[in-house]
Amino acid sequence: MSLPPVMRHLAILMLFAGVTLAPRGAFAQEIRYVRRNGVLYQEQVCRRWRPVTQTTYQTIEQVVYREEVSTQQQEVTTVVRTPVVEYVWEPYLYGRWNPFRRPALAYRWVPRTVWREEVRKAKVPVTVRKLVPEKRIQRVPVVTQRWVPEEVVIARIAVQTAPSPCRTGPAPVMVAGVPIGGVRRLESDPPRTANIAWRPARSTAQR
Repeated sequence: MSLPPVMRHLAILMLFAGVTLAPRGAFAQEIRYVRRNGVLYQEQVCRRWRPVTQTTYQTIEQVVYREEVSTQQQEVTTVVRTPVVEYVWEPYLYGRWNPFRRPALAYRWVPRTVWREEVRKAKVPVTVRKLVPEKRIQRVPVVTQRWVPEEVVIARIAVQTAPSPCRTGPAPVMVAGVPIGGVRRLESDPPRTANIAWRPARSTAQR
């Protein structure tokens, strides 16, 4: 039974999403043969992705505002009130409280305080703060992460060992320049090839 076109497209999209969203940490195993020091080994290798964090430094230019404090003389206008003493003639009734005489008008010299306002200008020290831009070059660490392939040997089994370097037979012993034992050619041995030239045999009829 065939699937409808909509279900078919949905199955293809789910398969594609499963392939693309597979974790990077997924690993695969394989078997390989390696020869080391004359010995053949069967190794089970696991290949996987390992995260590696790398820190690099970048040089950037930043604008930093630095506070600068200075003292300036600022002109200030103030109003000063100063007391001034003045003497004036003040009239009063002389003998007002004396029942035996008639009161009379008299004058006396009386001090009187008057406040006078005066506008003065003076210079006062004032602290001024301002921000001054300043360029600085700084090294900023930048952390990046990347994935690198890695091989891990899970198991190693020796399949074939190296041949033994020992000889199978005894070594010949030299006595007075003549080897004893082993295999050598003797002068009394029969020759392997004939030294006589070959000729055909004659028949009896020809005689």
